Amino acid sequence: MESNSVNITQADNTIVVIEPTGNTITIVEQNDSSEVTSQTQQFEGTVITQTSITLEIEDSPNTVNVIPERGVTEITVNQPVTETVKIATIGPQGPVGPIGPVGPSGSLILSGSIDNDVIITGSVKILGSLTITGSVNGEFTGSLLGTASNAISASYALSASLSQTASYVETAQTASYVETAQTASYVLNAISASFAQTASYVETAQTASYVLNAISASFAQTASYVNPLTQDVQITGSLDVSSSITAISFTGSFSGSFEGDGSGLTQIPASGIVGLNLSQIATTNVTASVNEGTDSFKIVSGSTIPFAIKSGSGNISASGDLSIKGFPSVSESLSSAGKITYDTASGDTFDLTNIQVNDYDDNVAINFINGKLTFTFGTPEVPSSINSSLSGFATDRFNKVTDNYTINGNWNNGGYTLISASLYEGSTLLEEVGTGTSLSFNTTTSGSHIYRLEYTASSPLDSSLYKTTDTVTGTLSKSDPTSPSISRTYNVQLRSGNNIEEGATGSIAFTTSSGALNGWEYTGGSTSPSSSPVTVSATGNVTIQATANYQSPSGDNNPQLTRTKTSTATSSRIRSLRYGTSTSTSFSESEIQDIDEWVNNIGTIVVGTTNPNNQQFTVTTSAEYIYIIYDSGQSDLSAILNVNNSNSNDINVFTKTVVGNYNVYRSNNLSTTSILYKLTT
Repeated sequence: MESNSVNITQADNTIVVIEPTGNTITIVEQNDSSEVTSQTQQFEGTVITQTSITLEIEDSPNTVNVIPERGVTEITVNQPVTETVKIATIGPQGPVGPIGPVGPSGSLILSGSIDNDVIITGSVKILGSLTITGSVNGEFTGSLLGTASNAISASYALSASLSQTASYVETAQTASYVETAQTASYVLNAISASFAQTASYVETAQTASYVLNAISASFAQTASYVNPLTQDVQITGSLDVSSSITAISFTGSFSGSFEGDGSGLTQIPASGIVGLNLSQIATTNVTASVNEGTDSFKIVSGSTIPFAIKSGSGNISASGDLSIKGFPSVSESLSSAGKITYDTASGDTFDLTNIQVNDYDDNVAINFINGKLTFTFGTPEVPSSINSSLSGFATDRFNKVTDNYTINGNWNNGGYTLISASLYEGSTLLEEVGTGTSLSFNTTTSGSHIYRLEYTASSPLDSSLYKTTDTVTGTLSKSDPTSPSISRTYNVQLRSGNNIEEGATGSIAFTTSSGALNGWEYTGGSTSPSSSPVTVSATGNVTIQATANYQSPSGDNNPQLTRTKTSTATSSRIRSLRYGTSTSTSFSESEIQDIDEWVNNIGTIVVGTTNPNNQQFTVTTSAEYIYIIYDSGQSDLSAILNVNNSNSNDINVFTKTVVGNYNVYRSNNLSTTSILYKLTT
């Protein structure tokens, strides 16, 4: 039953269910409505009859009348009823409302002068000239003649609401409304005029807030609205323009932004041009300046001064090569064209007028290359330390896995001149330089590679060539996965670590896991024995073996590689020192290996101690033999010291035999005593 159904229950257990879908009414005449397949009838009115029951829906809120054969029963429905209206489609849109009337339009022609502020919210087009003795605020397009020292922005005309055509208004102080001023001969002083139908001349109008149609107005001092002007307009106050001004010419001072032909602008101050420095020329990172500090002329690039002329002395300094056009060659006299100063090691200076080279030795060389004169005395040092290397080359990878690394070349030119240094792979040139002492090449490749550095330099003495090569190899060496691990859990009688006392029985549970993958994929493994736990018998070592199989990931190596790794875990047998007393004259090997019998009835097993040397213990007898037993692989005893009897050596009162893998020392006689013994080998 849905959550918003209406449920009505009668005294005779009739349930009326009004479902919300499709206005369907279901009438059920049983105690349990879930056991009856109900009949349904569509809701098509306020009275529904089904079998022997009539359902009447009244206008009263939450009231339903159920009318069986016996009479009327009124049921009040307490559940809230919520109706939901679903609209399948949106209805048609209503008609668009009427468009309002268009406001008046026209033009304003002024032929006079305006002494007050003029506010223009639109644009002003001036066909003649505009003379302003005050200032203009707003945008300006066109030519401008006059002083523009304060031209920042002219975007707003202060006061003129509407003046379309008026021939002459000199002083309009109070004229509230002029609609059509066409022909009125003369109004000298109109202190207040609420409505002027026609007026050709108004000389003094203190306030004229609205002029609708003025045919011509040669002089308007204050007007809040001005449309087109065809006559000269003189503004002694300020002109604020919120849009722009377009004019053929402009005379007067200007404040605001300017766009257009500025060829007629004069008296523009240097401070009005952003970033202008009259003593400096600058680009992005290089500046040239005059009369800066001690320099008459200086060029600055970043943090260096590549060129400077010192004030007064005229000395020229340059951080790089300095080429002077027209400077005399070394074969010419320098006395009339300038001079070269030679500074000696002692600090003395001499003016050079010419250079003469007398070469009488075969270890002196003079070279003149690209304007550079070089003198070489003696034998130049040969190049050295020519070396190629790799940085960032990963060796532990499969041969199809790429890696980014750098091939480097380094050398010392000595006294030679580098001709070329090149990096090759096979016959492929990777990188080449002709200067410096190093080069490098970055690459991303797979597999192993061999690179070669080829070096060529020339001697400045005789131009002989020095050539050499150096190779570097990047060889892959992929590490293998590690062997699988084995974990053991013991359930045996006696053990020391992973060593089991001979004769001990029980079981060992084990688990295995693959080793470190190191980039390989684990494909499965096996164990021997195949299942856990393994049974431990009285003798023999217990060995567990695990095998793990691996392969290189698909596409990482060509060909695909496989690896098999095996681990073995062995639990070895030990024969620990034991001592005790017994009336038995001897023991068989199996009797010695009977752990329970020995521990419970004979004596002590020192588990994990296989070497008897320096071991000390107390033995107590009661008409019994004393037994000392240990691994036959150990040395024989040299002394059995009776500590209670001043360390007297009692070895002669014992007889040694070998039983299986055991050395057995038994006292010769039965005794009843308690003795502290110390064993030595």
